[in-house]
Formats: sequence, structure tokens, C-alpha cells
Amino acid sequence: MINRKDFEEGNFKTYRGASLKVIEFLKTNKDSAYTSKEIAENVGASQASVSITLRNLVKTNLVENKKPYYILKSGTSPKKKSTKKEETEEENAKITEEE
Repeated sequence: MINRKDFEEGNFKTYRGASLKVIEFLKTNKDSAYTSKEIAENVGASQASVSITLRNLVKTNLVENKKPYYILKSGTSPKKKSTKKEETEEENAKITEEE
């Protein structure tokens, strides 16, 4: 469940935990494709958890799969759950740019 403000602003597709680790790993290594086992070893998560995560990321169109390899889709920039401090800094930066 999310609140109305987040719904209206589109702040509901955030990634954390294993999903975030997998996305960050693939983003850092965007020019290579990896198996679920290789990704699991690199992010420190179980292969089962990574496999489930990868399936979900493929369904949401963030990751491409050509068995047995996975790669982050080109131009993908998924939202990371940001802290209140980061949000405030972003808002201040926007205000400064507008002035």
C-alpha cells in the first residue's frame, strides 16, 4: 500500500534489498551480461533470491534475458529509495538552478 501523495507523484516504483543490489551491480557492469549465479556471488545474496529478483526485473522491463544471461536494459535508470536528506538536497539544487 502507498499513500495518495506518492501515488499521484509516481513515487511507488522503488527498489531495495536484493533488487537494488542486483540493479546496482548490473548498472555498474552495464557492458556485460551475467548468469544468476555470477550475480548472486557478486552481490552477496542467495542464487534463489537473485533468480526471483531477475525474473521480476525482466517482467518490469528493466533487465533483458537471453538464457542463461541477464543484462540491464539500455537507458534504464530505476528509482532508488531516497532519504529525506537526499530529497531536500535535490529540491535545493533545482531551486538554485532556476535562479
